[in-house]
Amino acid sequence: MIQLPECHVPSRAAWEKIRKTAEGKSGLSKVSMGKSLDAFHAAAVKSANTDNLAPLNQAISTLNTAAKSYLEDVKKLKKYPKLENAVNQEIIGKLSAFVKNMEQAARQAQAEINRVEHEIGNRIDMVKRTTTECNSRLNPVLEDFEDMVEKYKFGVPKNDVATVTQKVKQYAGQLDAFKKAVAELDKALVEVITANIRDHRPVIDKLNGELGQAKERIKKTNTAINLGLGRTIEIGTYLKTVVG
Repeated sequence: MIQLPECHVPSRAAWEKIRKTAEGKSGLSKVSMGKSLDAFHAAAVKSANTDNLAPLNQAISTLNTAAKSYLEDVKKLKKYPKLENAVNQEIIGKLSAFVKNMEQAARQAQAEINRVEHEIGNRIDMVKRTTTECNSRLNPVLEDFEDMVEKYKFGVPKNDVATVTQKVKQYAGQLDAFKKAVAELDKALVEVITANIRDHRPVIDKLNGELGQAKERIKKTNTAINLGLGRTIEIGTYLKTVVG
């Protein structure tokens, strides 16, 4: 939902009081300041409720033009200096301040969007880098396991027991480390999505494809790790049968 800055542009009723205090009255200009103010405030409500700034931007332009035309009409009368000041300060000046605050808010909102997008992008890159490195180290382990399964499926020769035991223990430690690293990646990815999905859903939607790919990489790497852990158990059963 759009968060508009605080607005001090007067309502129609407030303007009529200001005009009266400034010794003005209705009918001094062909411009209906009251109608322009009503349209401006209605547009502000509409934009805030619809997340669409187009109606408000149009109303700002219309009110600014109307206020300047009103001021020119009053100046021509050369009888209402207080009213001239009131128009300048209460409408033109406060409208200008509102617009500047809107622009500042927009810059801050964009900066926040950029920050969130960068943060999520970093998490995705971490997944890519870590799973790539993990897989490059995991693949030789899985290949070695395949060789051991084929070689020792009927039992482990007595002379190989120590070597196989040490290797299985070493690989199991590596696989556990990989599993923890991938779990941390998954947790970090979920955390950044959860933290931003309410306030920055458009960013999440924009990166949805990349997020899906990152989750798929995590899933595939976990599958390979679990396969390896399963092999340690399998080869552990072979070690119970010593042959030769």
